[in-house]
Amino acid sequence: MTSADLYIDKVDFYRYLDKSDCSECGFSSCELFIEAISKGLRKPQECSFIGRNKAYALEAIKKIKELWPDVPLLTHPRPGFTGLVELNEPARESLVLLSGNNEYTEQVLLTVLGTTLCPFSVLFVDTDGNTVDMAMIYHLQRQHHQ
Repeated sequence: MTSADLYIDKVDFYRYLDKSDCSECGFSSCELFIEAISKGLRKPQECSFIGRNKAYALEAIKKIKELWPDVPLLTHPRPGFTGLVELNEPARESLVLLSGNNEYTEQVLLTVLGTTLCPFSVLFVDTDGNTVDMAMIYHLQRQHHQ
């Protein structure tokens, strides 16, 4: 099976650093420090130039990489859950993200969104198991042929 490139490996951790190679973290270069983070040997917080929010983002990306689902490049419709998923105890005025009910889309979204702190909801609507883009194409094709 050929897997879809979901670009998680394209995240450039190095751009989050000030690139001073100060060695306060115990490494002679920022590149070596980033390599140690990716191998789980160090935590982003060990760099005095990474603020709390950036450190949290780097930790979230690392966690996402561990949980990332394997998604095939090409697939037939795979209906998943339809309905509302609440994350982090949303309030009535919290944001709502809308997506289709493709099983792979749901897995990817919930993997990423599960790392957030913001309260919101995700509404998965019935797209016959298609991704949102394919559901729109099929809908347009049906309208065109009618």
